Amino acid sequence: MPQVDVIIPYFQESPGILARALRSVGTQTGIADLQIEVYVVDDHSPRPAALELTGIVLPDHVRLHLIEQRNGGPGAARNSGLDAADRAGKAEFVAFLDSDDEWEPHHLSDAIDALRYGYDFYFCDTSRPGFFEAYTDQIPLFREGGQKLSRLSELLNEHGPVRGFEPHALSDIFFEYCPCHTSSVVMRRNAIGSLRFDTSLRNAGEDWMFWLRVEKAGARVAISWKRNSRSGEGVNIFFKSLDWDTPGTIKRIGCKYLFSLKLKMIASTSQKDAAAAMQTKYRRAFSYLFARNVMKFRAIPVGLSREIIRRDPAILLMMPFLFAKVFLTKCTSEKEW
Repeated sequence: MPQVDVIIPYFQESPGILARALRSVGTQTGIADLQIEVYVVDDHSPRPAALELTGIVLPDHVRLHLIEQRNGGPGAARNSGLDAADRAGKAEFVAFLDSDDEWEPHHLSDAIDALRYGYDFYFCDTSRPGFFEAYTDQIPLFREGGQKLSRLSELLNEHGPVRGFEPHALSDIFFEYCPCHTSSVVMRRNAIGSLRFDTSLRNAGEDWMFWLRVEKAGARVAISWKRNSRSGEGVNIFFKSLDWDTPGTIKRIGCKYLFSLKLKMIASTSQKDAAAAMQTKYRRAFSYLFARNVMKFRAIPVGLSREIIRRDPAILLMMPFLFAKVFLTKCTSEKEW
């Protein structure tokens, strides 16, 4: 009897969003006797999850667990869900679903079919209305059904298609791009083990770092080009902090810079240049936004800034020069963050 643990971090302001996500879990089809354990982690949401769950009716094979905690960000919420699922210790598979996203009805059955070929880490394509129709189009080697990767992969299913990769075959792609959206991921529990999301990357990069660490640990990866995951329009830390004047933008850029500093520590010899380029880009961006916020008497993220300075003390000396470089440049690409 297959069992899947579903981890849902929850932090929303509008009613009905969580119910929509849960309905997409309850309508999963294609696997007989599938048992689903859902862990909703209320990360001190403005609209409490308990209020949202009132009146929710799910099929008998779906059991719901509510965890409430102090606000710690999406990574901390997912970690709490993983810890609770580990204590139960029954499911072979773990799936992630953000509370404002939805699955197509065959998402879990497609994932388990692929994982049963001996793979550890599965993800499918994702759409985000208003941003992209297919996430795979954002990564050059993933375009056109991953045809350019055909020699590196085993074709598991021509419908999608679904391709399987041996350990480390995708290391450089995972290093250069965040390979997938969180709600598209299903894993074998033993591929996760004691790994957890990096809670210091609260506003960006915590999911990407997690996928990198799983891949570096030797997971066999299966990718489906079916769009079985669809992103919604709830509270989203990343996509709501794209404007320079949005308070969350400096936090997002700061986390991107912190991510680049951590990335450099795990880079292979062939990846060092890419890591250094990312570090240069986000050091410049963070310096500019930090100085800009100070001059406009806007808040700066104290804890995040302290962690960045601890890892890169030289940024204090370089910040005025990097601010001037960005401020004076006429190249618009230098300011696209």
